[in-house]
Amino acid sequence: MSVLADAGVFPHSGNRTDGRTGVQQDIQKFAEAALADSKREGLWLAVRARWVALAVIALTLPIMNPHWEVIYYIVSLGLFAVIGWAQLKVGKAGVSRPELFLMFCDLALMTFIAVVPNPWSPGGWPIGMQFRFNTFIYFFVLLATAPLAYSWRTVIAMGTWTAALWAVGVGWVWLQPETHAALAERVQAAVGSDVRMFALIDPTAINIAARFQEIVVFLIVAATLAVAVRRSNALLVSHAGIERERTNLARYFSPNVVEQLSKNDEPLKQVRTENVAVLFADIVGFTAYADGRSPAEVIGTLRRFHELMECEIF
Repeated sequence: MSVLADAGVFPHSGNRTDGRTGVQQDIQKFAEAALADSKREGLWLAVRARWVALAVIALTLPIMNPHWEVIYYIVSLGLFAVIGWAQLKVGKAGVSRPELFLMFCDLALMTFIAVVPNPWSPGGWPIGMQFRFNTFIYFFVLLATAPLAYSWRTVIAMGTWTAALWAVGVGWVWLQPETHAALAERVQAAVGSDVRMFALIDPTAINIAARFQEIVVFLIVAATLAVAVRRSNALLVSHAGIERERTNLARYFSPNVVEQLSKNDEPLKQVRTENVAVLFADIVGFTAYADGRSPAEVIGTLRRFHELMECEIF
């Protein structure tokens, strides 16, 4: 027979708008729960990635610097591993102040190692030489693990705090008194009048322009990763909502109908004419049957009945 397929022509009780809102809220809660689970898994993955990265760095450092002073940096890597373990213990989906504090400790420790000279090194070098070792690139290792926690705010916070701490560290070095003026003079005498060459190899130079460039590049990368994480979260929530809707539809419709309905954003608002087959079924004596039994037993009977009917109808 030919019917007019529209949600509004069927009888219903209650407010349909309120019902749709309740369904949307239920789907939103389901999607948020899925996102929370993904964040917890991402946090564990981030910590494991940190440990792997630290292990690789610990193995390559002695190769790049085969001296006893490298032990200082290996011990520092152990501290980073402990901080990662602590983040795993206190981390949770949503705002976690202890986790943010530990992330700040991460960045502060990295800044300290990158700016303050190694106390176990033989010494005799200007403090500005610390910037010649390109230690700032290790901040990107920490930044690379941040998106695995599925929090774009965490990525932004890491980028902002890194820029601030690095600026403070560079400012501290700049304020230190001159200690190797004679060394700088000898280098300048060796290069002669070539000002650009002296600017490149001056052992006391901080090179503020290069430090500023490091901050800008880091902020650009952090902002890009934050946008990517936010888009990923939106896709995850959307996908979770779609899966929940498909699951709900599959309880009442055949697979081909579910597939067709899921392709539309608001399938119940569409109006069209279709040729359909409708089966009306009744359980003989159901009223008397239900009157003498518990609600749980009646529901169990109905569920078995629905299972049998679904197989026949579909």
